[in-house]
Amino acid sequence: MDNRGLTLIEVILAIVIISLIAMVSLTIFNMGLNTVTLSGERTLDIYKLQEKVDGIINDPSNIGEDDTVSVEERIGEIEVTIDGVIEKQKVSGKFIAVEIKNAKRDNPIRLITFIPFGKED
Repeated sequence: MDNRGLTLIEVILAIVIISLIAMVSLTIFNMGLNTVTLSGERTLDIYKLQEKVDGIINDPSNIGEDDTVSVEERIGEIEVTIDGVIEKQKVSGKFIAVEIKNAKRDNPIRLITFIPFGKED
């Protein structure tokens, strides 16, 4: 008997194994690509929120909202402790909360900034 070559079963089995490996590899690649894309969009949204907060800090009349960003302002106090320097001191100031909604994400991104009142305020 001459055993040169592969049987049909061996060829089909090799094709199935290679196909499974390719399918798993492509699935992992696709999930990684989706994660990178969503992270990039989240980063851009955070930059947009930070620009909005900076605009409000520089010009308080610049609170205007658009269809994706909502803004909330309120006056309040926080307790500040700096080890060895300050023990539980209350600081008055203004909270600025901006939120952005993205259709691709279930949860909106919310950025809250506290601006303490200075002595001249």
